[in-house]
Amino acid sequence: MKVSRLSAIFALFIFMISCSSGGSDDGDPKVEKKATLTGKITITDTDAWPTGNNKLVLRGYKSTDRSVLAFEKILAKPTDNLINFRIDNLPLGALSDIEIAVVNNNDAKDFDTRMYYGSFIVRAEDQITLPELSMTLGGTAPEFLLSKIEDKIFAPKCFSCHNSKVADRDLDLSKWNTFSHTVNKNSRIDATKVLVVSGDASSSFLVQVLEKPELAPNMISVKMTDTEMNLIKQWINKGAYKE
Repeated sequence: MKVSRLSAIFALFIFMISCSSGGSDDGDPKVEKKATLTGKITITDTDAWPTGNNKLVLRGYKSTDRSVLAFEKILAKPTDNLINFRIDNLPLGALSDIEIAVVNNNDAKDFDTRMYYGSFIVRAEDQITLPELSMTLGGTAPEFLLSKIEDKIFAPKCFSCHNSKVADRDLDLSKWNTFSHTVNKNSRIDATKVLVVSGDASSSFLVQVLEKPELAPNMISVKMTDTEMNLIKQWINKGAYKE
């Protein structure tokens, strides 16, 4: 009799659990939380705003290779120099680590178009305000931008040993990856050395090794021209930005 009573209680407990959870796997789907993203961009030369089919767009990328687009918003030309933007109903899951780009809509990776890139870690909140941005539309992007150095210097001279598939000593100098593998990163050759010290090319081990290959045993010597070395140093001395 006691066994039957315990069985009945256990069966009732199981029934109550199944009812509280919907009774099956066909319950209401979990609703993803949404966020509102706001920010300000100061444009120093609105007279250079693109015309015709060209538009400036604000894009949020979810990964460093800019292959996953979290959001996109076409920017309207402001009457003054300030753009206030607001994007509603963004899934919080797409905003944990984003990279912001303001680009010409014809080509998101055209670095000859003036643009601003910035990486932001955002918290999972309903209201997210990005740091204020400032950008210039006119002119040509300088040659010391990292994206140009990757294309014109590292690609032909370093990729055979330092790419996404073969990253000798964990040093990947391929497109979009140089920043995360060098800036404020310790060298695998000498852990006391930092590969790229933002703002200080002379203290950057990457520069030291390129100028004195003997500092890196068994490294294939890479001959850089004075112009190429100067561009790498400019990139570092001007802040080693991810542009």
